[in-house]
Formats: sequence, structure tokens, C-alpha cells
Amino acid sequence: MDTDRLNRWLALGANIGVLIGIILLVVELDQNRDMMRAQTQTEITAMNVAHSDVVAADAELADILRRARFGQELTPSDGVRYLYHASGTLEIWQHMYYQYEIGLFY
Repeated sequence: MDTDRLNRWLALGANIGVLIGIILLVVELDQNRDMMRAQTQTEITAMNVAHSDVVAADAELADILRRARFGQELTPSDGVRYLYHASGTLEIWQHMYYQYEIGLFY
């Protein structure tokens, strides 16, 4: 009888150990999700800053963007530069929206 009783206590201890392990895994996954959200926020901020720095460092591009915004005519070369800049902006927005959809960006 003592062996049967000992086996029951050992099984109970093993089950409690598994339960504690599952709880710790859930806590670790929650921390990992928070870390991923923080990394995503940092990445999106860095992309936006880099995109803005391009305009700040290039007076000609800033002038093209100003003229485009106010509906002034652009040369074909200026139109291409504007198109690529706008395309880059849309790519950043798409990335932000995707990260929002999967729950990594608020």
C-alpha cells in the first residue's frame, strides 16, 4: 500500500510541476509579446525619422514636395522623384498597418 500511496503523491507532484511550468510559459510568452511590440514601435519610429531626414537633408526634394502639395507644375524628373518619395511613404504606411493588424503596433 505504501508504494501505491507514494506513486499517487509523486503523480500529484509531477502534475503540479507541469502546471507551474505552463504558468511560467504563459508569463514568458506575455513578456515576449511586449518586447516584440516595443521593437516594432522602435522600428516604425526609425523608419519615419529616416524618411523625414531624407527631406530635411535634400532642399531640392523639399522644394519638389512643396510644389506638388500646392499643385504647381513639376518637371518630368521632379515628378519621378516625387513619385518615388510618395511610394516610400505608402510602403511605410502599409508596414505600419500590417503591424497594427497583427497586434504589434497601436
